[in-house]
Amino acid sequence: MKKLLTATLLSLTLLAPAAQAFISVAPAIVEMQARTGKKYKGTLKVTNTKDHDVTVIIEVQEWWKAQTGLEGSQPGLWLTIPKKPFALKPGESRDVRYKVKIPKGVSGEAAAMVFFSINDRSGPSAPMNIQMRHGIPIYVFIKDTQKIEASLKPLSAFFVQQSSNTALQFTIPIANTGNVHIRPQGTISITASPDNEAVSGDLEWGWPVYPGREHSFYATIRKEQWLPGTYSADLQVQDGGVISNDLSLKKTIVFRVTEENNVEIIE
Repeated sequence: MKKLLTATLLSLTLLAPAAQAFISVAPAIVEMQARTGKKYKGTLKVTNTKDHDVTVIIEVQEWWKAQTGLEGSQPGLWLTIPKKPFALKPGESRDVRYKVKIPKGVSGEAAAMVFFSINDRSGPSAPMNIQMRHGIPIYVFIKDTQKIEASLKPLSAFFVQQSSNTALQFTIPIANTGNVHIRPQGTISITASPDNEAVSGDLEWGWPVYPGREHSFYATIRKEQWLPGTYSADLQVQDGGVISNDLSLKKTIVFRVTEENNVEIIE
């Protein structure tokens, strides 16, 4: 008996090359704002990247409770998308049009994951058949009800290589205290140092943080050498998602680099 292994590819940049090995879907992420009771339309472009005909299958799954543990609106109540399988020739594309209409009474955010897979029977059979699914998240912020709030947790810092004090990495935990997901982005800038060199580093961007959840982001600052002594840095964090002006976190960080290449956070 053949075993079936299902591998889900969420549409993040790091996974895009693997996803395109069997099917391509754009855009990779849908983030939008909507008012309750109003209709909105959108399009997902599906392309067959294989060298033979395929049949595309669409599935929709609830995503809000799956990620937050919180009750939310089921996709069938607000998202309309065709689920009838369709065929694509090699290199052929098709627009899959969807509609969004948030029912009255829903607040905060609604989320669904739209999965695209292919019925591919080409090539020799194998004991293990791997079925790939390309997941496109659809996030809908409900206007006038969303709360974009977050807090900074105690951070830490260390040298990426203990034997070399050129790359200093900060670990910045961010907790989402609002009712919609956020995608933090930001910068750490050195404002005072023993050598008075002004350097900075950006937070990694892209990972969503859901309400009630916490995620650690990293920022690396590089110098030819971090001299022993006391440093001061300014951390600024914003929301880089669909609503980019409703979150602003700031913190001044004072830390010390020791003779042994250890990093001590003072405040």
